[in-house]
Order: sequence, then C-alpha cells, then structure tokens
Amino acid sequence: MSVLKADTIQSTGGGAATLTKQEAARAAYAFNIDSEYMTIANNTLSSESLNASSGTDRGTGTLTVALTSAMATRQFIFLAGCKGTNNTHCLDGASTTSSIVSETNDADSNGASDQCPYAAIFGDLA
Repeated sequence: MSVLKADTIQSTGGGAATLTKQEAARAAYAFNIDSEYMTIANNTLSSESLNASSGTDRGTGTLTVALTSAMATRQFIFLAGCKGTNNTHCLDGASTTSSIVSETNDADSNGASDQCPYAAIFGDLA
C-alpha cells in the first residue's frame, strides 16, 4: 500500500485541484428556536453552520434558514434531526433553492415544538 503525504495539492495550472467522485454537505446548520442549547442562544444559528447566512423563527416549530449559495435544484437531499428524543425535523414543501423551510414536531404529542433542529443538505450548488 502506498502513502501520499502533501501539505498542498494544486492543479497542473497552479490553482486548486478539482476532486472527483467525492461528495460533501453543501450546507449544514443548527438553529436554536428554544432556550439556550449547546451554547447556541435562542433564535440563533450555530457559529459552526456552513453556507447558512441567517435563520428566522416563523412560529412554533417552524423555521427558515437562508443559504449563502443556492442549491442547483430543489431536489437536494435533506438530512435532519433535533435535540428532543423521539422528535422529528422535516423539510417543508415551501423550501426553495436558496431558502430551507422546516418544521420540528414532538412525536409524543404529534404537535409542533420549538427545539434546536439541525440539518445537512447535499446536492449541487447553483
């Protein structure tokens, strides 16, 4: 087995190398719409969010996260969860290529619930 060690990899033209056959999240966020959680203040995006410019609390359990760079289509993959055990965080059909609308529900009461949802979005950027 060979080992490749390098500090910098460049393309033959001197710029950044293009990686092929690889995927990574194009956006990721945690947005606290509950009391402070994981040191994320209420109504605040995590400082570790990726490609998320702002978050808006749209009412109990519903939020919108604006993307800094839009997705190419609305057919992106949305992987999500939330802080509460046995609860769900789902993509809303009102989402666009540049705005992720989602809902968090308490599975025990089957009602909307303010929590600290998080998500990763996969797909191509516009």
